[in-house]
Amino acid sequence: MKRLLFLVFALVLVTACGAVVGCGGGGGGVADEIQNQQGQPQVEEQQSTSTSDESSGGPGDIPVYPGADRIAKVDTEDDSLSVTRTIEQLIYYTDDSAEEVAVFYRDKMKDNGWDETAWAEMQEGYIGSYEKGQYTTATVSITPDVNGKTAITIIWAYPED
Repeated sequence: MKRLLFLVFALVLVTACGAVVGCGGGGGGVADEIQNQQGQPQVEEQQSTSTSDESSGGPGDIPVYPGADRIAKVDTEDDSLSVTRTIEQLIYYTDDSAEEVAVFYRDKMKDNGWDETAWAEMQEGYIGSYEKGQYTTATVSITPDVNGKTAITIIWAYPED
């Protein structure tokens, strides 16, 4: 059952990531609107900003691929559980291959204390699911882009303080 839910989630995520990356064009922007069931999220567009930690835009203790450029950040809230969680979606581009990026995330997420709950290699890239504690989760999607770049999408959900 858990694997089936993951595969359904992965399919939805890959479809959504393809739509967001496809709308970005060559200028480093994203679609003007990204909506979800909880309402209007906050969208922060970026112009090629290399990041490496939280102080420069990275998601907490989730590593940012070295030299990757953050092109978008979307913040929403989820109150469907017994605790309200903030959900951040960050999209990065790199010139490195999807395979190189996948190896990096499989190693570094574990090094940072994340438990890998699922990993899938798909025809169009990779997707990994991670958790830390009861309500903190992360999904990393790595897909080749039509412009020869690799798109990295990180979805990080964590309880509000």
